Amino acid sequence: MEAVFDWEEVLDVSALVPQASRGTLSKDGVGLSEVKPNPNSFAPDRAVSKTQVLEWMDLHPGTPMEEVQIDAVFLSSCTNTRIKNIRHAAAIVVSRRVSPGSERW
Repeated sequence: MEAVFDWEEVLDVSALVPQASRGTLSKDGVGLSEVKPNPNSFAPDRAVSKTQVLEWMDLHPGTPMEEVQIDAVFLSSCTNTRIKNIRHAAAIVVSRRVSPGSERW
């Protein structure tokens, strides 16, 4: 028996660019063609945490994301992610070449 759907959505994702987080949260992600923003461009109550994130990640405002060497990759989950999805993603990355000087857990 075939599934019956109330509606289907078609999304054009051709304009999406690869993203990387410039911090520790997915909301801190930016496109690889962008630069790391200056924490002072945020509201004062957010500027302090943005500064701390950049310091913790040893990043500097205005640096193009394409110039940042990836030395750590975090696989994490948001609400409703299933463990099998995390395991699948881990299986993909485990066989990839790791940059010299990077840690592997």
